[in-house]
Amino acid sequence: ATAYANVVNVLNTNIFNSSGFFLFLNSFFGGGTLDLSNLSFMNPSGAPSGTTYCSLGGCDDENQTEYVAINNNNATIDNQVVVRANSGGNSATAGNGNASVQTGNAYAAANVVNVANTNFIDSNYLLLSFNNFGDMNGDVVLPNADFFSHLFGAGSTLNSGSSLSSNNTNTANVSNGVSANASSGNNTASANGGSASVVTGNASADGGVTNVVNTNEVGGTTVFLLFRVFGDWAGDVFNA
Repeated sequence: ATAYANVVNVLNTNIFNSSGFFLFLNSFFGGGTLDLSNLSFMNPSGAPSGTTYCSLGGCDDENQTEYVAINNNNATIDNQVVVRANSGGNSATAGNGNASVQTGNAYAAANVVNVANTNFIDSNYLLLSFNNFGDMNGDVVLPNADFFSHLFGAGSTLNSGSSLSSNNTNTANVSNGVSANASSGNNTASANGGSASVVTGNASADGGVTNVVNTNEVGGTTVFLLFRVFGDWAGDVFNA
């Protein structure tokens, strides 16, 4: 019995004159390597690949020298997540002879990621969330040093002599009710004149909640990497 739920909420994300990438990955009983070495969303200039890049004022306003960014964000998130996996609740009765119950394994997993009121202004950003439910046999390969050098070294793209002011007002109310339940028990076996046996499988339940709320980035670079392995992990991390 296997049950899992993935909930991702992205609210009020404002991107001005910025380049970035959100990546959400989930694996159930992952058995291989997570290879992110070819991850690429920016060219060396800092502009999104394949686009015509303009300053904050737009292609037709290259001479503007003062920029003002005003954000007012109000986010309300209410998650109620219930995940149940049950291979139990079995019964066996023998009038004459043997009675036996053997249940399978039960796995339940719940994962919630909330990204609310995120303001990127003249910035670069990378947000990556990876969840593996159960055991994982494999490595995590991150991008190489050149990728991060470009990401952190792109710098501001405003015109020379320009100024930027930012006023962000963020309000967030986040409520998470997350429940994961796994059961392989509550079994009965009875025999009259014979043998009775119950053999249950494994039961495993895991839950995770990540809140990234009220993030304001102006003129910088943000990298947020979250890896969760709900089980045993046989592997290494490369390029960290």
